[in-house]
Amino acid sequence: MIKAQIKEALLEKGYFNNKLTDYGINIWRHYIYGDYSEMDYRKALQMQNETNRKKLLTYVIFSYCSLVAREFNCSYGYAQKCIVDLFGKQSLESVNDALIDELKELGK
Repeated sequence: MIKAQIKEALLEKGYFNNKLTDYGINIWRHYIYGDYSEMDYRKALQMQNETNRKKLLTYVIFSYCSLVAREFNCSYGYAQKCIVDLFGKQSLESVNDALIDELKELGK
């Protein structure tokens, strides 16, 4: 089952908040550093300087769900549903913040 694979790969249970596993962060790093495509890297560089939080969140959520869909060979919608189900609202905010922090560190 794909959801179980996603859970095992991405979900690190926390006492207060669930967070991404090292694998979950590492695939994001590979994505923003352009290991999948140069276009991903160029877009990440462009978004790195974005100051509008809503635009950053939209980029991070869309990109990460697309990445998970690619990694686990499922649809974008299914990947997004799995992530939301696994992390819950409060933890998702922390996950998004972690992904944005990684983006902001790109090239530094």
